[in-house]
Amino acid sequence: MMPDKPISSDAPRPERPVWVVQLTIFAGIFGFLLLAVPPIIDIVRVFLPDEVDPRGQLDLYADSPWAETHFVEFNNLETEYYDFIGWRRKAFDGETIHIGADGIRSTAPSSEPADSAETVYFMGGSVVWGTGSRDQNTIASIYARETGSVVTNYGESAWIAQQSTNLLIRLYSQKRSADRVYSIDGVNEVLHKCRAENAPLSGGREQRFRSLIASPKPLTTLYAVRPLLFMLPELRRAIAPSPDPSALFDCDTNPEKAEQIARNLVVNWMASRDLVEANGGRFIPVLQPVAYLGSPSVEHLPEINDVSPLGHQFQTVYPIIIQILNETDLSWLDLTDVFDSTPRVYIDFCHVVSSGNSVLVDRLLSSKE
Repeated sequence: MMPDKPISSDAPRPERPVWVVQLTIFAGIFGFLLLAVPPIIDIVRVFLPDEVDPRGQLDLYADSPWAETHFVEFNNLETEYYDFIGWRRKAFDGETIHIGADGIRSTAPSSEPADSAETVYFMGGSVVWGTGSRDQNTIASIYARETGSVVTNYGESAWIAQQSTNLLIRLYSQKRSADRVYSIDGVNEVLHKCRAENAPLSGGREQRFRSLIASPKPLTTLYAVRPLLFMLPELRRAIAPSPDPSALFDCDTNPEKAEQIARNLVVNWMASRDLVEANGGRFIPVLQPVAYLGSPSVEHLPEINDVSPLGHQFQTVYPIIIQILNETDLSWLDLTDVFDSTPRVYIDFCHVVSSGNSVLVDRLLSSKE
């Protein structure tokens, strides 16, 4: 029997199924996107101009040539996580902002304080930290110059009172203490806790932490496609209609939540007072001013108006805070009217220019015991 003839090289080869071709093309495009998206994002960021913060363009800064630099620096600051206090800023050495390795912003007194000078801590959120001010014009720095005290600025952006209480516990456990502790709070309790997605005991970044903890784990498909998952919500925000502002907050429609938020602030102030006094110091809680309350000059800020959903939250929660405070034996300062008789100082709903910080410090000193 003759052997089989070899198959001619000219013989037609079997065609691949269409689905194999489609799958190969899809895998190639998908793989390209996974590899290309991160470097593309990095390249775009390099060529994008620094973010322009409109607050630095306000005429309140007409005589402050450093303002635009300040907000560029501010928007480029980074934070890192800390157990029990949440976060602090990373070290930074700029023209208007200096932050040490411990996350503490520099306080700039006019001279070296005397050995017998009073030790003072300032606790609170971004108003205390000094958004909108150079190092030498923060509340802490102005207070240091006015009194000759040894002042430390422990304020941090978006902090609520409970984070300051936790920080005090940490400081005293390290055998660090102060003769006087000011805790200037209220704004972040309302701004963050009154958001509809947050609970009365939530912090400003609870949802962000939860999403990071719940992010895809290594060696999973979702982990491999994280660059694409990052892009999807960005695209959704870009093309989706703006959410209804009235749906962002719910304290004005949820009295139980509003009462819990107010009570949590007062409870934390009382706990801080007991801690400070047990260590020989004096604790002064301060209900901080906000542009939606009192009679400040805000004609340059059109978003501050009677129909603002955020304003309704402050108008709901602040009276409850005051009511609860008046039922306690806590000595506290109400600064909600501190800017009623001053020229324009607000750069947004709660932050002020340097002259506003000076007015606030004057009120603190006039109330000093």
